[in-house]
Amino acid sequence: MLRWASAAAGALVAAVALAAGPTSAQTPPASPDEVAVLDLVLPVLDLELPVSSLGGSVEVRRSGVTLRADILFAFNSARLAGRARSRIVAAVKEIRQRDPKRLRIEGHTDSKGSKAFNLKLSRRRADAVRRALSSRLGDDGPSIRAVGRGESKPVANNTTNGQDDPRGRARNRRVEIRFG
Repeated sequence: MLRWASAAAGALVAAVALAAGPTSAQTPPASPDEVAVLDLVLPVLDLELPVSSLGGSVEVRRSGVTLRADILFAFNSARLAGRARSRIVAAVKEIRQRDPKRLRIEGHTDSKGSKAFNLKLSRRRADAVRRALSSRLGDDGPSIRAVGRGESKPVANNTTNGQDDPRGRARNRRVEIRFG
């Protein structure tokens, strides 16, 4: 993940202090070169930004790779589709470049269907990706664990204003490969 550098955070604190002006608990700067600092505690934000996106179906981040399930699998299926091969190859390339010791494959679904069905489907899909990666990475590759999350961790709304949101549901149907 990308983190704010401490210098940037310090500059932010200094800017806030200057904008706030002197307070009773603060001594004004003696010269324009000095900065008055307030007793502020600001959180360091964790920012995770895509590093690259391969046609929208494979999104590479510092923490892992996200594969759109719509590209990998047919509807309600955990069998890898023919077009999934190029996405798996792209994921293997990223994994080899990062050389992690462990991978966690997480299957996710949208909220259509029962929670029990979605959980089983997400597990089967994660396991299918695990098998495909294992065969390409070989015995010297990282240890790989597959888990299903079902519909429990959406990244988008499945509905908007009470109406079905096909775009949101499509974003939720995914397989995430987590490094580490």
